[in-house]
Amino acid sequence: MSKKRKRSDAGPLWAERGNLVLAKITQPLMVANANQKGALNMEYDYKVTGQIIGCIRVQRGMSQEVLSGLAGVARSHLAMIENGSKNANVETLWRIAAALDMRMSELMRMVEDEIARRTIRRNPETF
Repeated sequence: MSKKRKRSDAGPLWAERGNLVLAKITQPLMVANANQKGALNMEYDYKVTGQIIGCIRVQRGMSQEVLSGLAGVARSHLAMIENGSKNANVETLWRIAAALDMRMSELMRMVEDEIARRTIRRNPETF
């Protein structure tokens, strides 16, 4: 059960859960206007994620059968993720990244970089 208390110094609300004490954020840390200079206007594209996974798999000399076995997902599911007809959930992406011997953050960084590269190519005036 979560307890909340107001700190005496009029600071933020605090939530205690077991041994953890968490500050409750009541306002956004940073707000970026879509038209603000330097703001990133990037949308997630699961098709790019699938393409990146397929490229890494091929570069590492793995078949879909091997990667799907290591990741614990069906080969047909992996095929649908790679060809962009299926959007993988976080747990599946985590398992695939681990099977590719990389962190999920590395995989997502590659996806972000590719999406940014494609966005710049389509709209060079926004960057």
